[in-house]
Amino acid sequence: MLDNSSENIKKDTLWKIIESRDASLERLLKECHQASENHVTLLEKLDTANRSLAETQQQVNYLAFQNSNLLDNLAATQQEVEKLKSINLKFQNRVAIYSQTLNELNFHNFQIKQHNAELKNQLNVQQENLNSKYKKIDALQEKINSLNASVETLQIGRVAFKQVIKSLLRKTKTEKLLTIYKKLVNKSSSNLEENQEIISPKPELDTSSVEEESRVESASVKVNLISDSTEALIVLRGVTFNNELDIQDVSEEPLRFFSEIVSKPSQILCISPDARMASLIQALAYGGAEVFCFACSPNLAISLQTVGVKMIWQDLGSWMVETQQTNLSEFDVVCLGQNPSLVDWALLHNRLSNNTKIITQADVQALNPKDFNLHQSLFKSWEVSNLTFNGLKLYDSPPSNWKDPLDIISPLHQYQQWPWHDPNIRIPSTLPSGKPWPKISVVTVTFNQGKYIEETIRSILQQNYPNLEYILIDACSTDNTHEILGRYKDQFAHCIIEPDKGQSDALNKGFSLATGDILAWLNSDDCYVPDSLFRVALAFDRYVTDMVAGGVQLREDFCPTPFKVHHSKLPFGEVVPLPTEQLLDLDKCWQQGHFFYQPEVFWTRELWERSGGKVREDLFYSMDYELWVRMSVNQAKIVHIPEPLVAYRVHEKQKTYGDDIPFLPELTSVRDQFLSIDR
Repeated sequence: MLDNSSENIKKDTLWKIIESRDASLERLLKECHQASENHVTLLEKLDTANRSLAETQQQVNYLAFQNSNLLDNLAATQQEVEKLKSINLKFQNRVAIYSQTLNELNFHNFQIKQHNAELKNQLNVQQENLNSKYKKIDALQEKINSLNASVETLQIGRVAFKQVIKSLLRKTKTEKLLTIYKKLVNKSSSNLEENQEIISPKPELDTSSVEEESRVESASVKVNLISDSTEALIVLRGVTFNNELDIQDVSEEPLRFFSEIVSKPSQILCISPDARMASLIQALAYGGAEVFCFACSPNLAISLQTVGVKMIWQDLGSWMVETQQTNLSEFDVVCLGQNPSLVDWALLHNRLSNNTKIITQADVQALNPKDFNLHQSLFKSWEVSNLTFNGLKLYDSPPSNWKDPLDIISPLHQYQQWPWHDPNIRIPSTLPSGKPWPKISVVTVTFNQGKYIEETIRSILQQNYPNLEYILIDACSTDNTHEILGRYKDQFAHCIIEPDKGQSDALNKGFSLATGDILAWLNSDDCYVPDSLFRVALAFDRYVTDMVAGGVQLREDFCPTPFKVHHSKLPFGEVVPLPTEQLLDLDKCWQQGHFFYQPEVFWTRELWERSGGKVREDLFYSMDYELWVRMSVNQAKIVHIPEPLVAYRVHEKQKTYGDDIPFLPELTSVRDQFLSIDR
């Protein structure tokens, strides 16, 4: 019994041990299964880690390669640095040498200045002494000239007086009263007073006409010794080189012509005189006329200067610009010698008044302009003069197309208010040549220029040019520009308000709309001066040319008075090729101001299309310069007229304002591109 119980206890214990082991085994199996799953996971992670390691190794290898390259570059850079250090050291040595040299030069310059100051003081003393002597010489010369003039005037007047008396005696048939005549001109006799009466008895009767002569009674003849006719006779006598000129040898019309000249103080323009013409203007100068003489030989100039003729040694165009006398209508008489240049002829064209008298020795009909770039209209309207005297051709008025067609009647102060005052100009219906006024297309592009844009717009519209096409392109300005444009919208041919890619893009938009024969663009801060478009149209009608350039008035912001008037170095009044070589010479020509400002240039549609028909849109500063060079490469011809055409405003907001010359790199690049093409 006890044994069975003990046996049972053992069995129970054994089962418990078995159950415990089974539980442990089951737990171990679970742990083994979990470990197996963990092992798989670890293998996956290991695989991922291996792949990451491989990628990292690749990156390490790539970085090592880059590092090697960087080390090589660093070594090369260090070598360059060493070279640059060596070069810099050489430059420093040179700078030191140059500095020393500069100091020596400054010292020498100081010594030279001191020496120059001493010399200047000595020169001033000598100049004062010389001026004092010159004044004495001038005073003596004036006395001599006065005496010579008095002597010659007395000689001319005495001979002319004799001729007047002779003619009067002949006309009254009292020439036999020679004793009276001799007494009148005898030095010992008393002076003859003005309007003194000469009492002549009844002359002898001709037996062949007794009845007619019997009716001749004693007569008294009024002789006005100081009259326009007498003065004119003296002038004509000077032209003939003949002391025996008689009043009856002069027809009525030449005497009337010269009487009108001497009847009032005259301004006379003389070009290329010969001896006969010089005698004429010398006589006119004696009579008080103010004479300006161009292209005169030195020998004639000496004699003419003694009577007060003003000798001008410049060409006519340069003188017109320097004196700002571009309109020649103030001259009462124009005297032209036998060989005036065709350039001077062209400069007279459209610049004379209706009352300007012409005296010329040139045979206008024989002039041949075929070899010159001048329009036939310069000559076709000249007619053979019916009024001549001793080889001189006399015209009471210039041909119609030589007169200034713009009858400007506004006073000067109203022009000073331009463009806010509308000048009163009588505009002819056609050009003087009879052709219609050509269409001129002007393009203005703007962005936020409300401060200036209205003056620009008015300066174009107030031209009152009869065939104007004005195109304005605005890049969506955010200032008051839109309000200003609204006031003039009905007067634009086109007004486009939209974003653009810059000034050149906007210009190309504008020119693509233009239909004019003549093209130009005016910046939104500049102004045309009065009559600019008319002067341009007249120039294109007068010359056979592709381009017209005038002058430019440089003004400080809103100041109405220009501080300078700029003209290019191109000759005045002569059609010449636009010179490519000089355009490309930036240092000696372009940067020295030898060429024109952009707003003063006008060109033909044909040249525009021949030169590509657009401006380069990749340029910010130099699109105009590039266009001029392109036009010159395309054989453009240009004429330079004396009139200023535009007021160019200088102000701080300009792209090119200041001393740092921001446009120079771009300008140089454009130049180099054309030079590379030439090579």
